Amino acid sequence: MSDLHDAFAFCQSELKRLDPVRYFASLTAPEAVRADFLAFQCFLADVAVIPTRVSESAMGEIRLTWWRDIVADANVDQSPGNEVGNVGPVASALKAVQRRHALPIDRLVPIIEARRFDLYNDPMPDMPHFETYAGETEALALMLSAQILCKDVADISGLCGHAAMAICLAQHLFDWPQNVERQKLFLPADAFAAHGLAQADLIADKSKANVAAALLTLSELAEMHHAKAMAELKLVPKDVRSQIAPAFLRLAPARLMIRMRQKHPARLLRLARWRCYGSIWRMAAAV
Repeated sequence: MSDLHDAFAFCQSELKRLDPVRYFASLTAPEAVRADFLAFQCFLADVAVIPTRVSESAMGEIRLTWWRDIVADANVDQSPGNEVGNVGPVASALKAVQRRHALPIDRLVPIIEARRFDLYNDPMPDMPHFETYAGETEALALMLSAQILCKDVADISGLCGHAAMAICLAQHLFDWPQNVERQKLFLPADAFAAHGLAQADLIADKSKANVAAALLTLSELAEMHHAKAMAELKLVPKDVRSQIAPAFLRLAPARLMIRMRQKHPARLLRLARWRCYGSIWRMAAAV
């Protein structure tokens, strides 16, 4: 693609393919910045799925390093041989958004680097490590998303922190059975150790009662962060809140995931996409 307009159009269709729920939420962004917001969300989705697309960790490392170099080089798509289109449509659109909204490199790079954890089967050791992971994969992304939506947004670090923990915990609680099946433990190991469970126990599924108790404890934590995030969002002045709300609409399906895990502590869960869309629509109308 040689035209930047085509790159943004590609991002919209690619985001819809990679993450339909994120795409649906992003459509609520104000028209003036919608294309930029969708392109940034496409970048986030693209980075998030890298670990699931590669057969070897080394290939994922290469792809993440490529993205890190893209966001760190101010002229990557403006030097000879690297014009718009030659680095790919998502990267081309991202660089345009990065310049237009002055997105800091030191906030973009950690989003990419944190995904290296996803490439390997090392367990999440404890809650502080999980909080860092959520902060880098979600909170920074939320901050930058809000910056795209509203240039005058004040300090919302508390809102982003609680929302990140709610979204991250909800997703990994929901995906728990699938992740354990492939021996990938995203949830903090110390939360299970508190219930007498070692990593080997989790993988072997030796103690369902204790696993369920640990998952319920984590679900309660996720619900607490969700409640705090919604409270923080309501404290944002209404004119600003209406602008940045699209960045936080994933809190709606996150709440569904948390409630489903609380109802069925250790069961394989399925959530119809229309229910996610409905929850997003209701939250968008309420904020």
